[in-house]
Amino acid sequence: MVQHSDIPAVFHAGLDGVCFSDPEDFYAIGRIYALGEGRPTDLFAGYVWLRYAAARGSRRAARLLREIAGELEQPTLRRARRTLRLIMGSA
Repeated sequence: MVQHSDIPAVFHAGLDGVCFSDPEDFYAIGRIYALGEGRPTDLFAGYVWLRYAAARGSRRAARLLREIAGELEQPTLRRARRTLRLIMGSA
């Protein structure tokens, strides 16, 4: 069982009680983080949300992932992938 503390705060911040099911919802959140739309850019959070969306079929998320993946340092990319495995395992 994944513990709440194992998943980054970005997946919980302000989302209590909100239920997303469409991959494009996850894409939109990832885009906000990745591109800094209305908030500071956070490539780690953007990458995780976008990978989640792409895994559920969002082509737009897959395209944006290809664009930003090169901007992440390898340790950050590995951490993002571990986080995604935790999240996907709990979904």
